[in-house]
Amino acid sequence: MVFSSLSFLILFLPSVIVLYYVCPKKYRSLRNAWLFLASLIFYGFGEPRFCPVFVCGILWNYLFGLLIGKCREETGSSARKKICLYLCLAGDLGLLAVFKYANFFFSNVRLLTGAALPFPEIALPIGISFFTFQEISYIADVYRGSPAQKNPLFLGLYIAFFPQLIAGPIVRYKDFAPQLLKRKESVACFTDGFYRFAAGLCKKVLIANQLGQMVDYLLDSSGLDTRCAPLLLLAVLGFALQLYLDFSGYSDMAIGLGLMFGFRIPENFRLPYTASSASDFWRRWHISLSGWFRDYVYIPLGGSRNGKWRTIRSLLIVWFLTGLWHGACWPCVLWGLLWGIWLICEKYLIRLPDRSRPFRTVYRFLTIPAAMALFSCLRLTDFSALSAVWIGIFSPARWQAAAGQLPALKLWLHDMWIYLAAALIVSLVPVRQTEKLQPPVSSMDVRKLISPIILLLGMLLSISFIAGSAYNPFLYFQF
Repeated sequence: MVFSSLSFLILFLPSVIVLYYVCPKKYRSLRNAWLFLASLIFYGFGEPRFCPVFVCGILWNYLFGLLIGKCREETGSSARKKICLYLCLAGDLGLLAVFKYANFFFSNVRLLTGAALPFPEIALPIGISFFTFQEISYIADVYRGSPAQKNPLFLGLYIAFFPQLIAGPIVRYKDFAPQLLKRKESVACFTDGFYRFAAGLCKKVLIANQLGQMVDYLLDSSGLDTRCAPLLLLAVLGFALQLYLDFSGYSDMAIGLGLMFGFRIPENFRLPYTASSASDFWRRWHISLSGWFRDYVYIPLGGSRNGKWRTIRSLLIVWFLTGLWHGACWPCVLWGLLWGIWLICEKYLIRLPDRSRPFRTVYRFLTIPAAMALFSCLRLTDFSALSAVWIGIFSPARWQAAAGQLPALKLWLHDMWIYLAAALIVSLVPVRQTEKLQPPVSSMDVRKLISPIILLLGMLLSISFIAGSAYNPFLYFQF
């Protein structure tokens, strides 16, 4: 089940909201139990065969959390605490390795050795990368001193909470745990959440989906050798915009849904296509993922505390893992390593704070095209297609061929310019994103009513688009 589906918008979400608020506020535990059950239904709607695996993962982390908490209370048991941590992490990462990376591993072994190794094709449980990272966040936070969760349903709600279960944002346990029993639901909070959800749905359905149909057609591998360079460049730009609007739209919907139930989910994007550098880009793009790798991988590896070469080593490891997290394929690994190399060069060779203002200005205008270009590695997940696109873009002959394909290019721009323009505006223009999105309903100022009316109309239009089209992917589900 996805947020931008009629079954979710018309059946699932209204039912969950009604039964949640029918339960009196004083029965907080019962409300949490209902949200946990609803989250299992949400996950099982599309992946029922993986529900036992999912629940076993929750119980696995629950039991090891109790063991680590008990070891922490006992003197002289630090070794046992560390063993429990490693065993739990081995289980979490082992499950991720089997489901997400086994096919990748065996296919590469067959390619290198030529051996006909039989192996089963293993289906990928949706959202496994996200909920595995949440499980690791829980067990790591307990190891570092957070109280172990005694109620398995509460831990289950943290890991399975349906607004951010499938594609994030990745929420830290230490941030989520206080909200399990101490959160404030209100009409204002619910209204703010509803409008944030509507804004995300509009970004996803009205813009990202439309760009996606163009991108899918232009990057069809069967036609890559005949596309002119401007069309290939348009496809790369379109995918970068689609990816941002698709994922940030999902994050907006997740944050809005959380607010509707009183939960504060952290922001995941802050206009990344306005970044001034590569490091600034990753302070704005998928903030929860970059923060997770910083706190649970980069800092434990030593961070920047142990000299230049160890810092470089740590950065390369982190970005190799970041690329691998995004996909079990070599272009995704290349994407991560290229980002790592870029950030290392920026830190040690370019040294932006030491540069003149004109240099920083030029660098800023080069940063975003380079970041957009790198995203093609996530879309073209085999090197033959990736190389075909970039050879075509840099081929003088393909630019000359544009004259012959000018009618096709004009047709694409005629049909898609409004979506490209809307995508650029939404990606570059700051929009107020606070917990008070909705102006006071008591105010009679007409100007304050325009935004809610536009969002409501946009949501109705989005629902009509969903009903009339079968094209409705979420890009980050595959990660």
